[in-house]
Amino acid sequence: MAAKSRQSNFELLRIIAMFMVLMLHAGYAAFGWPKYHQVLAQPDVLSMRILIEQLAIPAVDIFVLISGWFGIRATARGVAKLFFQVGFVSACAVAVAYLYRGSFTADTLTIIKGLFEYWFIWSYLILFLVSPILNAYLKNATKRQLERWMLLFFGLAALNLVFKYTKDFNLGYSAIFFIGLYILGYYLRHHLSPVLRLSNAKLWGIFLLATAFPVAMQILSAYVYPIPVFGAFVEINTAYCNPIVVLQAASLILIFGRYQFQSRAINWIAASAFSVYIFHQNGQLIGIFFDNVREIAEQPRWLVLPLEFMFLCCVFMDICR
Repeated sequence: MAAKSRQSNFELLRIIAMFMVLMLHAGYAAFGWPKYHQVLAQPDVLSMRILIEQLAIPAVDIFVLISGWFGIRATARGVAKLFFQVGFVSACAVAVAYLYRGSFTADTLTIIKGLFEYWFIWSYLILFLVSPILNAYLKNATKRQLERWMLLFFGLAALNLVFKYTKDFNLGYSAIFFIGLYILGYYLRHHLSPVLRLSNAKLWGIFLLATAFPVAMQILSAYVYPIPVFGAFVEINTAYCNPIVVLQAASLILIFGRYQFQSRAINWIAASAFSVYIFHQNGQLIGIFFDNVREIAEQPRWLVLPLEFMFLCCVFMDICR
């Protein structure tokens, strides 16, 4: 939707981001937020789970930043294509769930309502609809104006993580925050990327530090700080509007923006990547996904990560075929 000619470097990043989404749903989504006493009882298992969650949390921000990098061309055909994809893939997911279980676990009305539970799709649709207005603003705004706007916007989003003075940001699960990411994506490409002097090695270093710092603080909070602090860290670290998460996503965008190459295979896989989200997140199928992940977690510890990785790869590739 965002670009006529697909650049394989960004298509590869889309694939990675979608795999990150699977990692997220195989983490806290499947097992719940970690508790401080779990970290104390099983520090190795929980530390790895926290690390994987933090590595994967930039996934959604990456998708929206890519849209801002290239710009959205809002057309009626694009909206129709999105709705058709959601309807068709959801129907396939329901069919697969029926074949797996041998029966439906919900009535028809509940299954239909499931089509409206894809929060990302509805937030992205709002971004899609307002993108012509955003594009007109971006075309005329100066670099300094954008920097002031983003400083205020992301500053308010960060403060809201602590003071919770409005529900509009909703931890980044909102069209409002997508608008900010869209503008940041444009800024990264047109104003920052051309003049950025940092090497890729330093950008990778920023990404790794932005990943390691919240992980260290999360684990440390289980041992040092009062119990409520641990829960607060979990919420903040997994918020899409957390500035550190935005920094993780922006670092990857800038890195992959420099890897210019073309690959038909990558472009072909990336074309179906969004279906991975629609398919496995369907209300009739997500429970089966969680059950498989939890079953893998019961295997010997040295087998859990390899088996989980293989399972997620199978899920990804089966849907993309």
